[in-house]
Amino acid sequence: MKHKIPKELEKVPIVLGLELKKVIFITIAALLFVFLMVTNLLLALVFPILVVIYIYIANKFKKEGEFLNYIKYNLNPKVIIFDKTIEELLNK
Repeated sequence: MKHKIPKELEKVPIVLGLELKKVIFITIAALLFVFLMVTNLLLALVFPILVVIYIYIANKFKKEGEFLNYIKYNLNPKVIIFDKTIEELLNK
């Protein structure tokens, strides 16, 4: 016994009046466009901020290597030396 395939199943799927392949292509192209616009906008906002930060650092640390020394100083552990014994500090 042989079954006949309905003609509706032989047709290409249609979404919003277009073929499914076209709808998928349009959706991917639209998402790519939005992604590119958002990244472009973010880069356009980040680069001027980087320039302002660079100018601020250049004005604050004018000598060569001063900024790197400042960073190294803040990252290294600090040693505090007391001129009193621990017992005197604990008793207070």
